[in-house]
Amino acid sequence: MFTSLYGNPLQLSSIDSLKVQSQTQNNLPLANTIIEIVEYYKNIDADSSTLYALRLIEISDSLNYSEGVLAAKVALVNVDFIKGAYFQGIQRALPFLAQEFEYEGYHLANLYLATGNCYSSLGIYKTGVEYYLKSQKIFKELDVKDKINTVSNNLGALYIRLENFSSALDVFINMDISAENKALQVTTKVNFGFIYLGLNDFEKAETNFLDVLNFGDDVIEVRAKAIASYKLGDLYTQRKEYAKALVHYNNSIDYFSVLENEAQKMNPLNGIAKIHFERNELNKAKEVALRSKMIGEKTQTLSELTDVVNLLSNIYEEEQDYKNAFEYSVLSRELSDSLNISRRNQEIQILEAEYDFERREEELKREQNIALKNQQIMLGGVSSVFLVSLLFIFVFYKSKKNEEEANLRLEHLNKDLKETNNIKNQLFTIIAHDLRNPLSSLYGLVTLLEMRASNQEEMEKMIPELVSQFKHTSTLLNNLLNWSKSQMQGYKVVPSKFDIFELFRTNSKVLASRFQNKEISIKIDSTSSGLVFADRNMIDVVILNILSNAVKYCDKEDSVLISSTSQPGFLTISIKDTGMGIPKNKIRLLFTSSFYSTTGTRNEAGTGLGLMLCKEFVEKNGGKIWVESTFGEGATFYFTLPVHDFAVEA
Repeated sequence: MFTSLYGNPLQLSSIDSLKVQSQTQNNLPLANTIIEIVEYYKNIDADSSTLYALRLIEISDSLNYSEGVLAAKVALVNVDFIKGAYFQGIQRALPFLAQEFEYEGYHLANLYLATGNCYSSLGIYKTGVEYYLKSQKIFKELDVKDKINTVSNNLGALYIRLENFSSALDVFINMDISAENKALQVTTKVNFGFIYLGLNDFEKAETNFLDVLNFGDDVIEVRAKAIASYKLGDLYTQRKEYAKALVHYNNSIDYFSVLENEAQKMNPLNGIAKIHFERNELNKAKEVALRSKMIGEKTQTLSELTDVVNLLSNIYEEEQDYKNAFEYSVLSRELSDSLNISRRNQEIQILEAEYDFERREEELKREQNIALKNQQIMLGGVSSVFLVSLLFIFVFYKSKKNEEEANLRLEHLNKDLKETNNIKNQLFTIIAHDLRNPLSSLYGLVTLLEMRASNQEEMEKMIPELVSQFKHTSTLLNNLLNWSKSQMQGYKVVPSKFDIFELFRTNSKVLASRFQNKEISIKIDSTSSGLVFADRNMIDVVILNILSNAVKYCDKEDSVLISSTSQPGFLTISIKDTGMGIPKNKIRLLFTSSFYSTTGTRNEAGTGLGLMLCKEFVEKNGGKIWVESTFGEGATFYFTLPVHDFAVEA
């Protein structure tokens, strides 16, 4: 048995009956039948919901049935929300919400609700609350209790996220939940537990979380039990009632296993590891923490992974294993940096999204006002003198054309701005992560020296890795400085005539130790002329980056061959290696602002900035650059340079 749109039980015995109706009925009854099917599938089968929603749009359009179209759009926005495509859901909803509706009915309230869910999930809480309140107002007028409670629950949960626990408490206390709606009852109990924790009323929090454990075993109730058990573990840990805490942490892990949710197991696992650490049971603490760390690395759950890595550093320090303590301390710092960057990027995206959506809403309103005014002008023109009408039409056409041209220019500017902003965010990430890591390592090493906590043998093992990190950092820093200088137009091309093979020989000597360490042979075929007309310093950067890449992706007994071929007015230089090569689908990502990079044959790090710099410098000198590769069989980088004077870019 399932319910109709207004919460009343349907007379049809199953969804199968509705499917039969959708195949046998026509016109309006068919559209209304599919609305019921879409309503049934919305939370249990996103693909079926999408399929029937598209069918509903097709039928409703043919009937000019606006309610059917609206119901279908609600279903599609719900699917976007369930799949985490929040931006897409909002973009789908906004054009409809900007329209004028003859009356505010059930489907419009549902659209407000679905849109509020998308905004709230993006962290745009203010707008989310506005849509929830609009939805709640209509559902109250229609007296649809289940929907009123659903909106209230979402609104209360949003207040909890904002840590406005008093407002959340008011929302949940005033909810009138029927005894049959167990799913909402158990969800509400969990939320009450979070509210009372936030209000430091631990007894009421404990009571509500314990109540959750008495519900049935449906999927939603299992998830509620998993969360309640984990929070009870935290609560009893605060009270130092470790035996109780361990029972609930373990129960939480079992529940999350039923749900096949690996990532959320980390919270109770970290709680168990901390209890063992507090009890000085270091082996048990380490065993549980390493299990949690493995899950975190697999699921990339940064916040919990940072916590457990920091705990492991403390465990190893307590065991006087200073080498591992140092390594985990460095890793903890790196993860903390990554987490902060991720949060800042998310905040930036939320602000950008909020601005973008507000701008779109304003544009939609402005377009509607323009259309209305234009209609008034045209109606006035029909009843006025013919020449005046022509004048109005001409002005309208001209203004419309100017508006379209202005919008087109604005779109191009927005696109350029977004691309520049993406590059800026990527560069900040590189600077914060890749430049800070070696400094963190050096800090840790100096700390160990100061503590005299490491012997000579351990120091000798750490130093080569530290040297390797600083070599990578030096190359990265040079690339960053060169790239930023070129972007600020402070890098002017100063061309001169020089032998490019001389630069290859010089850079081969610079990289000689790296070639020798990997036992890679390098050969320069300089039988033909290597004279080019270009900026020597820029091309020096290009050659160093391409040769560094060749070393990175080659290994023992591989080789690198440098040669050239002449064309009218240009010299084509090739750098061919027998290394690991590049997958075909990744070649297009090179030389772009996507910062594509992978680790080398011996896990050497990279950022993707070098090749982007190579492209810019080669093109500034009037040449072009490209790559050919078969994955597993090596790669050949080509670039051309003029051999005579040319018009350089300032």
